[in-house]
Amino acid sequence: MKQFKTYLAESEKKYGFRAKVAVEISKEQMESLQTCLARWNLEAISEPKRLPIAEDHTGFAHLKSVPIYIVDMVVTYPCTPQEMQAAIHEATEIPMSHIMVLTPQQEVLASPIVPESDEPILTSEYQTQKAPQLLADLANALKIKSIDYPYAVKPKAGQTTNDIPQYNTSPVGTTRNKLPDRGRTGR
Repeated sequence: MKQFKTYLAESEKKYGFRAKVAVEISKEQMESLQTCLARWNLEAISEPKRLPIAEDHTGFAHLKSVPIYIVDMVVTYPCTPQEMQAAIHEATEIPMSHIMVLTPQQEVLASPIVPESDEPILTSEYQTQKAPQLLADLANALKIKSIDYPYAVKPKAGQTTNDIPQYNTSPVGTTRNKLPDRGRTGR
């Protein structure tokens, strides 16, 4: 049977984050960042890696043609990306608009979709679109006054107070209330 410490060590979960920063991070800022992230028990942090300059980067649409630096971090206490972004801002004094923090799941969702084939789009056959035909069929269906559906319930015209049958008798005095029978007392 395993000891409790072994179970505890095995159940320890690690939380990974990827920070994208639109400003170069100095060594002093990295040291300050490491001390700031110690509150979540920082296990590992990578050196900043520079991405190639592109006109638009995912998450930095407001910045054009800037170098982006990536820092990967692993902590053992749970934390949200917003808390991590605030901690990076606090430690490095980089504006919040120049910092983006993602989890590995968010990174996968934010990555661009790779095309299925390596064939250039210009040399591939033009795909036929069915949308114009569908729109034409819909226009023709709308021109028809009524569409007959064999299993649909046909609606009935609603009744109004004019459709209720009228009686010729007065509601007052036409019928007499029955009096209950008097009990017999034996006299």
